[in-house]
Amino acid sequence: MIFNQTFGDRTFNESMKNKLISFKEQLKGKNIIFLPCNFTDVCLWEVYPRDFMYLDPPYLISEAGYNTLWSAKKEELLYSTLDTLTEKGFRWGLSNVLKHKTEVNTQLETWMKKYHSAVLEKEYLKVAKNKVKDTVEVYVYNYEKE
Repeated sequence: MIFNQTFGDRTFNESMKNKLISFKEQLKGKNIIFLPCNFTDVCLWEVYPRDFMYLDPPYLISEAGYNTLWSAKKEELLYSTLDTLTEKGFRWGLSNVLKHKTEVNTQLETWMKKYHSAVLEKEYLKVAKNKVKDTVEVYVYNYEKE
């Protein structure tokens, strides 16, 4: 298994190594596949009734370095792809930022009304520069909870 680290001022230390080892151990014996591909490629897959895909794309309205290559056009393509996957019976969940400081992701706000959603109660104060909670992250999904 190969892992990467979030872009920015981070270090791969013993604590991170232990978390990854623990995560790897928890996956043993489970029918989980990680694929290194673009989200647009998943429409080519054969979908089975119990398949599930989790997406955590770059956030359109926040200023983290790894978000700079993301665009409104890619955001729209992501939503279109998820709509197609829904039509094919694929289950998915998407984490995204709805509001950040004074910005609102209006594309997400409009699109997510077609699906289920929940606000994620996350505290980013450890890594935030200004130490003010000013981000609303949501989980959008297309399946019924069991």
